[in-house]
Amino acid sequence: MRNYEQVMRALARSDRGEDRQLAVDLVRYLGGGGRTPEAGKERGKVRER
Repeated sequence: MRNYEQVMRALARSDRGEDRQLAVDLVRYLGGGGRTPEAGKERGKVRER
């Protein structure tokens, strides 16, 4: 986890917006028990047959 933290900090300091967004996504993913926001949305949907 320490390595991930270092990478996320480096990405968060980047001048590139894509890098900063990746840092945010990684924090959400790793802090949320491995769930992405999209996964949470899919969970509540009912499947049509």
